[in-house]
Amino acid sequence: MRSKILLLLGLLLALCGCKPAGASQPAENSQLLYVVDSNAAYAFLNFEEPNITVYIVPAKDAVSALHNHSADVVVCDLKDGMSTVNTDQYRLLGVLGWGSGKVVSEHSRADSMTASNDMRSLLELLEEDLGDIEVFYFNSMEAAYQAYLAGETDSVLLSVPYIHRLENALKEETAETEQPEEPEEEPAEPETKLETLYDLSTLYKDRYGTTCPRIAVFIKKELIDADPQTAAAQTNLIRQSVNSTSSSESALLEKLSGRDLSSYGPYTAEEIAAFYADLGLNFRSAVDCHSELETYLGLLDLPFNEQFYVK
Repeated sequence: MRSKILLLLGLLLALCGCKPAGASQPAENSQLLYVVDSNAAYAFLNFEEPNITVYIVPAKDAVSALHNHSADVVVCDLKDGMSTVNTDQYRLLGVLGWGSGKVVSEHSRADSMTASNDMRSLLELLEEDLGDIEVFYFNSMEAAYQAYLAGETDSVLLSVPYIHRLENALKEETAETEQPEEPEEEPAEPETKLETLYDLSTLYKDRYGTTCPRIAVFIKKELIDADPQTAAAQTNLIRQSVNSTSSSESALLEKLSGRDLSSYGPYTAEEIAAFYADLGLNFRSAVDCHSELETYLGLLDLPFNEQFYVK
């Protein structure tokens, strides 16, 4: 229930441009407000800081929070964030990255694909590597996923959680349609019929020579001006949270037991523990991923200004 309340409050804060009293104060015991794009939610699954409130919101509302200056830290799509951010208000703290997604299918090749709109800019950079595949865009990955299930195309671009979900759906379908006349004492695990046709992270690195930074972490400039140590402190907290993904599946499952996970999609704790390590979560400061940022922003015709990065 608490996560649902925070989700609703986060949405209202992002839309209305308001926040808890004192959220931008740099004092040692002040309460900071993070507004996080739901596409980056898993990076904050282990984030537990008593002086920081994290709101998980839809992508467009995270960008709205950046536009309205209504959060101390905003985590959102790099392209949308750089197109929106007021550089007098925010600095780029770093980049969250993981697998950009894979094109999967029940066939060994595909002529058409469903994808979410937020992947359009990346796909356009890789269109030469995707051949003649026709892309149909939807407003969300959920809609693209459902369109594929409905048979509207013969492949779909999905993130790791959705690939896991699709694999399970195919296993259930296989189990229902291939029931033996005399069931075995211990039925074998049904094989999935899913193939990976393209890995976008691999395609991007092969073509441009760097990894692809897609999720940005912005921090309010006034926090850094008031206390230069603030940026380093927040960097360390985020890095520690992301790096904790190395914990075992059983340890993560124990940690998630009993938690409200509704902000993370339609997945159980068991499912999240199963695919969590495959997310490839990583946090790098803006300075450390200088070349990746320069390449990606240049491809998108967005400004590359080193003075805007937290040093």
